[in-house]
Amino acid sequence: MEQEKIGKFIAMTRKEKNLTQEQLAEKLGITKNAVSKWERGLGLMDISLLKPLSNILGVTVTEILNGERVNKDDVALKSEEILLKTIDYSKKKQKKVRIVTFILGIIISLLLFSLEAILYINNVDEKTAYLIFGIFFIFFICADILLWIKTK
Repeated sequence: MEQEKIGKFIAMTRKEKNLTQEQLAEKLGITKNAVSKWERGLGLMDISLLKPLSNILGVTVTEILNGERVNKDDVALKSEEILLKTIDYSKKKQKKVRIVTFILGIIISLLLFSLEAILYINNVDEKTAYLIFGIFFIFFICADILLWIKTK
């Protein structure tokens, strides 16, 4: 999906409706910074905002996701094209989240091993060290599992 193209289209259609970013944001129940971010191509709106946005701007969801006006004859073709681009975009986003989650898991593991080393060096008794290590380990594993489930 071409975020910049979509952003320029949103800005253009918003201006055609004589709306400021703040007015559009208010109608959608979001911040004007979010609208600004879309229009600069730095991100895309939540999927739940597509239909209300299309109604406010007087365009179709397909036109928003294409970043351009679509002839009625081309709607079916463009809709399928956008669906495929959206799926691809979603897969890329999920992959990034999984990579970040994996890296965080490694960092957390290193922190846990560092904690264990500190406890050992400071002669904390073995049972207490294992208890502290176990609590942190279980906490971070649960957090990692929740992040993994969220990305599925």
